[in-house]
Amino acid sequence: MNLGVPVFNIQEDIERIADLVEGQAFKLPNLNCGGCGCDSCYELAREIIRGKESLEDCSALRPETQIILNGKVLALNPFISQMIRGTIVGMLSSLKGYRKGNIQIKIEDK
Repeated sequence: MNLGVPVFNIQEDIERIADLVEGQAFKLPNLNCGGCGCDSCYELAREIIRGKESLEDCSALRPETQIILNGKVLALNPFISQMIRGTIVGMLSSLKGYRKGNIQIKIEDK
């Protein structure tokens, strides 16, 4: 019977189950922002394991604004992402020579 979701034998497939959970659910940022439509990252992880959702449904993993801190992407919920984006674009748009496009800012915090 094809249910459209992964089917496992709990005694024989424990490594496959662990790989699925680790490869999908543990990539979620645990922000519980609700941007995906779920109440929590845990709920989204359950839907991913069931095959009903995917990592692409996590809005925090594909933000319009991305902050990389010491080589690692900092997870931002959609509200914070928009707030940072709006603030930076608002400040830069008043500068002479500003044009819309890809903005890159590098800051060393020493």
